[in-house]
Amino acid sequence: MKNIDERYFHMDNENKISKPEDLLTSGEKVLWKGKPKKSAYVLSKSIALMPIAILWAVVDFSIIGGVITVGNMPASVWLFLLGFFALHLAPVWIWLGSVIKAAKEMNSIQYMITNKRIVEVRGRRSVYFNAEIKLSEIQNTELKISFIDRMLKVGDIYISADESKTVVLFDIPNSEFIRERIDKLIHDTAEEKNKKSAFYDNNHECAHCGSYYDANQRKCPMCGAPKINK
Repeated sequence: MKNIDERYFHMDNENKISKPEDLLTSGEKVLWKGKPKKSAYVLSKSIALMPIAILWAVVDFSIIGGVITVGNMPASVWLFLLGFFALHLAPVWIWLGSVIKAAKEMNSIQYMITNKRIVEVRGRRSVYFNAEIKLSEIQNTELKISFIDRMLKVGDIYISADESKTVVLFDIPNSEFIRERIDKLIHDTAEEKNKKSAFYDNNHECAHCGSYYDANQRKCPMCGAPKINK
């Protein structure tokens, strides 16, 4: 029996890179890098549970305070009450867990805008490529600023190519300016593409670097990638 090549089905490292810049292709350069604002991101991820957790904690700790004033109770009763309230405060522990999870998650997120695409990467020591949209694919950008976002001076930028492909830059400072610059990049990219498309009568777009060249050629003259027939 032949040895099994387990690497064939090993997908852990499929989108793993050492740093975001390793994603850059030939001729691609970073125009902006950013992360969500920590306070805004953590609050947005935990605010739904916050009112319930606060109300639950106030009620339970009020009862605990009343029980403590009674005093002179057997140790077994104290142990029972301790276990009971530890379980009864579950909504508070869940909320605290969501805060901790959001803080750790936020530290792993980084957004990168290049002259070719918008990329979201995650991870710290090891970085995982998560999502991307090419500038030439973008159909719509939308800036959403909630009441809390306005207080914390951040916004969420939704960038979509179609209904199934969207990248969201969550809780970004200077979000209005960043959105304007993205729209300008999209406009400039579309104009450049139209110019390149008109250069050859029979043109072909390189799937690797996005350059246009004569479709009669077998590989891209810019990056050397073989021609892929669409």
